[in-house]
Amino acid sequence: MDQARIDEFQQEWLVSKATGQCLHIGSGMKPIPGAVNLDPNPDRQQWAEVAGDGCRLPFADASFDTLVSSHVLPLWDNLSDVLYEMARVLKIGGRMAHVVPDLRYAPSRKSSSYQFERQHGGWYGPSDFRQSLHGLDEILVVTNLTEFTEFNWSFKFEALRIGVE
Repeated sequence: MDQARIDEFQQEWLVSKATGQCLHIGSGMKPIPGAVNLDPNPDRQQWAEVAGDGCRLPFADASFDTLVSSHVLPLWDNLSDVLYEMARVLKIGGRMAHVVPDLRYAPSRKSSSYQFERQHGGWYGPSDFRQSLHGLDEILVVTNLTEFTEFNWSFKFEALRIGVE
């Protein structure tokens, strides 16, 4: 399967998860209509409504029903901090859905000349990623962590925001 078709599958999955008031982090050139699109990449902010960073989201607590992202989780050096910040802007019962590059099959971007594309973390499949979620169970319940059936470039991760505000 070619890269364009893989991107299309990933985007279709994200759009299907973007319900209610939705924040789309790492929207790049593929913003989701009706969502608040944010991208930390200065070269891609022209397609986003909001500039920002996943570690310091410019939104009040419990602002969104859903949060989606594609291939951005490895950009930050502390996955727990980023997921806590993402959970902060979700309403209790809100959902997040992420597409995560699978380093068993996807090339690493560590050699990229763009600092924002350098990966701090990277996971070799869903089982490897699940270990990174240790300690987050007071804010997130993982409802789906599986591979895409259509291709092996990425895997998908869904979680439900729990806890008290």
